[in-house]
Amino acid sequence: MTFKLGPLPVLALALTVLLLSACSPAPAAPTTDLAPTETVIARRAVATYRAGVAAAATTTPEPTFTPIPTWTPRSTTTPRPPNTPLPTSTPLATPTSLPDQAIYLKMDLKGKILFWTTDRLWKQGPRVYVMEPDGSTQVPLSNDVLLDTLIYNYYVDRETRTADGQWKLYVEDSGPGQTGIVIRSTAGEKVRRVVSGSSVNYEPAWSPDTMWVTFVSQRDGNDEIYVIDTNGQTPMRRTSNTWEWDRHPSWSADGRKIAFWSNREGGHKQIWAMNADGTDQKNLSNNGYDDWDPVWVK
Repeated sequence: MTFKLGPLPVLALALTVLLLSACSPAPAAPTTDLAPTETVIARRAVATYRAGVAAAATTTPEPTFTPIPTWTPRSTTTPRPPNTPLPTSTPLATPTSLPDQAIYLKMDLKGKILFWTTDRLWKQGPRVYVMEPDGSTQVPLSNDVLLDTLIYNYYVDRETRTADGQWKLYVEDSGPGQTGIVIRSTAGEKVRRVVSGSSVNYEPAWSPDTMWVTFVSQRDGNDEIYVIDTNGQTPMRRTSNTWEWDRHPSWSADGRKIAFWSNREGGHKQIWAMNADGTDQKNLSNNGYDDWDPVWVK
């Protein structure tokens, strides 16, 4: 016998099936063969791996580079105020000129050192010699003693004059046993005192740039060489001895060295040279004669 269901019974049957499917229990979780301890270790390994992946994925920005500050050299000296320039002057006198016979020697002598010497030539008095700035080639200036003297005196006079001939250094008495150094125009007008007369001060010489004056002073007990600027600020001592003399300073043409004579070795006079700051003092004569009063030709 065949049963046939109407539409309503079929619809009711379908709803029943759907309801039973929704209320049935969820499928059981897949089983594992790991023991409880092994499971914990595995979970930790996975967590560690995932943390490492996350850390690698995060980029840590590099620190910002801070540039090293530029090094500024430290000044080793306190700059001194600039020298007061000399006023303009119209000279009424001109420096002594070279003898006509000596003009041809002028270029040949530039940069060399003139000086007096004795005992070199048998039975002859003092003579003017010339040598290279390193002390080599010490020879008579010429065979004419009178001409040599005129040439030497010309360059000695130039030591106390500015290059333009307008100003001259003078040594003036300032009391018993005291002399100072002043600047005057060639007309005789006094400009300023460079070295006070609190002691014996003498033999001044201009530096080539006329910013400095070197001179000899007995302010410390014996004859020593000093340097001072033309404003007359504190003199700076350049030589130091117990009793020996250092005298007659003369600047080199570039203003970097000073020649002078000293009797510090063996008691006889020798020509020496040093840097303008007093360092590297050397005996240029280096002989057994007496050599004195050098003039560095400029």
